[in-house]
Amino acid sequence: MNKWRNLTGYLIMASVFIIAIYDVFIIQKGGKEASISQVLIDYSYQYPIGVFALGVVCGHLFWRMPDKYKINEDEYKKVLDWRKK
Repeated sequence: MNKWRNLTGYLIMASVFIIAIYDVFIIQKGGKEASISQVLIDYSYQYPIGVFALGVVCGHLFWRMPDKYKINEDEYKKVLDWRKK
C-alpha cells in the first residue's frame, strides 16, 4: 500500500479516537447537554443548511469512485457518457 494512504488511515483513526475521548471527558465535566451529539442536534435545528452541507460532504467522502483500471474500456466509456448527460 501507498505510504500516504496509510498516513490518511492513521490520521482518521487518531481523529476518531481524540473526538471520542473528548466527548467522554466533556460529558463527565459538563453533562450530556455539552456532548458532541447534543451540540450537533441543537445546531441542526438552528442551522438546517448545515445538515444539508454535512450530507453533501458525507456523500462526497463515502460515494464509490469508479476505478477505471479495474473495469474494461467499454464500461468506462459508458460511465463517462452517462456523466455527460
